[in-house]
Amino acid sequence: MEPARIELRPGTPADWPHIARCHREAMGPHIEVAWGHFDAEAQRERLEASTDPTQHEIVLLEGRVIGCLWVRTHPDTLELVRLWILPEAQRRGIGGQLVARLCVRADAESLPVRLRVLCKNPARALYERHGFEVVGETETHFQMRRAPRPQA
Repeated sequence: MEPARIELRPGTPADWPHIARCHREAMGPHIEVAWGHFDAEAQRERLEASTDPTQHEIVLLEGRVIGCLWVRTHPDTLELVRLWILPEAQRRGIGGQLVARLCVRADAESLPVRLRVLCKNPARALYERHGFEVVGETETHFQMRRAPRPQA
């Protein structure tokens, strides 16, 4: 199977509805499993309080918005804050491509990458395929880390 041809563009304030949709559709089922329900109003409020669309990159497939990515750069690490792909675009290698690109960047900058993933989210397997290891755990999340690989 040929990899999907994805593009990234910087997020703008006008992307708020796209990010909210990605949260609801990509994360909603996992939130329901973790907490037993998806309180749409509480989730919207929490998302609004923690989201600046300009910190995101918008994931496009054939010109259509299919997800969002937020990588926060710290002096000593890269943090994958969000990688949300809409259900209709999942299982096509898109998340893997984006994680692979991040790992290439991290290796070039000799930085580890860290992230949190819901315990019940099958995305954990994706991260493990890219060399992430569980380094901590809460009641709801795994903290994962990938050490930088030496450049050849």
